[in-house]
Amino acid sequence: MLRITYTSEASETIGARDIFRIVEQSAANNVAADLSGFLLFRRNRFFQVVEGEPPAIEQLMKRLERDKRHHSMTTLYREENKARSFARWRMKRFGQGQKTPIPEELARALIDAPAFLRQSVKEFLS
Repeated sequence: MLRITYTSEASETIGARDIFRIVEQSAANNVAADLSGFLLFRRNRFFQVVEGEPPAIEQLMKRLERDKRHHSMTTLYREENKARSFARWRMKRFGQGQKTPIPEELARALIDAPAFLRQSVKEFLS
């Protein structure tokens, strides 16, 4: 099992509807590829955690690198895991309209995640 965490900048032409389409399409694609994870969007930036088998992750990363809806993609962490941390989420979205610094559902899911991932989410959302 492999987990990758990355950030990127949204293209100037991307709008709120595009974000919803990205999440919907990602969720459908992730079911077929047996991937899970979540996507944060804030201040025109993306933060994504995706986990699954290495070949599926590698294929996804190649597609993401070519995707013109974002740029300046930076991999923060690449780690092997024995089990998924976000198995229930084929692509869970958390956006700018959240009322708390870290949405409650995400905070609960991060309890058992590695400390660096919790810290990265906190920094991204601050």
